[in-house]
Amino acid sequence: MKTTAYILASLLTLSICYNLWREVNSTRLAYVRSNDLIYGYFGMKEAMENYALSQKKFTANIDTLSSTLEATIKQARKLDIEKQREELLALERTIKQQQYDIDRLRADATQAITAEEQKLLKGVLAQVNAFVERYAKEHAYDVVLGTTDAGSLMYGGSELDITQEVLTALNEDHEGLVK
Repeated sequence: MKTTAYILASLLTLSICYNLWREVNSTRLAYVRSNDLIYGYFGMKEAMENYALSQKKFTANIDTLSSTLEATIKQARKLDIEKQREELLALERTIKQQQYDIDRLRADATQAITAEEQKLLKGVLAQVNAFVERYAKEHAYDVVLGTTDAGSLMYGGSELDITQEVLTALNEDHEGLVK
């Protein structure tokens, strides 16, 4: 009787261990090269184009103020040559104000551009992360790792690298080509 119970307990233990081993070994694991995925994503390319347009607008405003300042400086030099001191003093105040306005605009532009860049990048990363999660579920992956240049994944066999298929699906999804 004890022997039969011992054999049944042993078989039950072996069965449980085997099922756990099978479960662990059946885990589907893959990785994507994060930089390739993000910078190959059409949505990121669009975000970068929008960012470049914003930079151009700020640069155009600064260029306009700089041109106005240069014209004022030329006018001041002419007045200096003609020895018109009162007008020259008034222009010097204008020049200082224009220089202050340019400096303030540059600082504001830098802050606004940085904020917009962070906002665009955050939005793109959210889109990519949501898509990878959906893709992993649809393709029965239990784990999808993202690699970085900092070495978050030291090695992964090429058979585990799904970067290109995810990027293709991501861009098709972005372009509305998915069924």
